[in-house]
Amino acid sequence: MSKPFVISVAGPGSNSGKTHLVCALLRHLATLGDVGAVKIATSTPDHMCARTNLPCDCLRFEGRMRLLKDPAYINKVGKDTEAMFAAGARPTWWLQTTSDVQIESAQFLVEELSGPKIWVVEGAGPIRGGLADLAILVVKADGSEPKESWFDLLPQAHVIARSHEHEIDTAINMNPWTTSVHHRPTLEFSGRAQELPKKFIDFLTHFFNGES
Repeated sequence: MSKPFVISVAGPGSNSGKTHLVCALLRHLATLGDVGAVKIATSTPDHMCARTNLPCDCLRFEGRMRLLKDPAYINKVGKDTEAMFAAGARPTWWLQTTSDVQIESAQFLVEELSGPKIWVVEGAGPIRGGLADLAILVVKADGSEPKESWFDLLPQAHVIARSHEHEIDTAINMNPWTTSVHHRPTLEFSGRAQELPKKFIDFLTHFFNGES
């Protein structure tokens, strides 16, 4: 059986627009055929929240990783996985892992993927491990500097997606971190829009057709 096509979406941290973009991607791809989705949540090696360094009940698990597929976990109200499922992902999974085994857990995940020919993964692991067929790197369009790990992912990114909090307004986009020096296509998307902009859809079409 051939390996599914993996789209990996990563970004500068929480509230950067990653999940919103993932759901917009899923809504578009679901009109073309079956699509699956995975949310990757990463804790510290001692199972603390990587963002706050505080205990987090959902990231307390045995060992270094676990892959949740049970709808009882996936469809909890308010979870990103619930939004992915609502956007059309069948199935939707949740990979929980620790920061010291990001690449190993991504390799495990890719080996587990089955069913849909296309999967959208929110998380940096597949990009770090060179496992993403399409790597999308999100950055805020407000000029704020991404965290250091964002720049580590940049060499492997196929495209940069600029996240606008409201409507897309390239005239006021002052973000210096996505200039042409990075030699990556840059696409815009709105944190309020439910659908992908036409330029984003055109890029996907060309990419799938081997024209990018």
